[in-house]
Amino acid sequence: MSFNFQPGYSTGLQWQATGQGQVATLLAIANKSFDWTCLLINVSGSGMNQPGRTGRLAGPQDSAVEVTLHYDADNPPYLAPPLIRPGVSGILLYHHTGISRNYPIQIPTIIEKLHFEDGYETEAKWGVSLKENAYAGLFVLPAA
Repeated sequence: MSFNFQPGYSTGLQWQATGQGQVATLLAIANKSFDWTCLLINVSGSGMNQPGRTGRLAGPQDSAVEVTLHYDADNPPYLAPPLIRPGVSGILLYHHTGISRNYPIQIPTIIEKLHFEDGYETEAKWGVSLKENAYAGLFVLPAA
């Protein structure tokens, strides 16, 4: 039986920093999460049918991604590529586990922060927090 030990590439996440051409880096994921939200605007007032209750309208949509990755000292994340540093914008392709790589969610993002963690008898990991940035591209959902 052959063992094929690889980083968590099968979980699916690709990053391309703005201005890096066709370089899309496949990242070694430990865990990831994606939040898709919208701003809720409180429009409560005396003109409502139910005084004393809260009325809301939907505002702009937003998204955020939190990722924990396996740390590779030979390829630190802050070098180019992948050029993952706070303030850098780019396109993130978010693939769901078990779904074909042909159907990612494309999220234009800006990196909010990097986080490094290690400890006694634990694996060195790093994390990145990304927020949606409409100036970096288009938010695109897969067609199927």
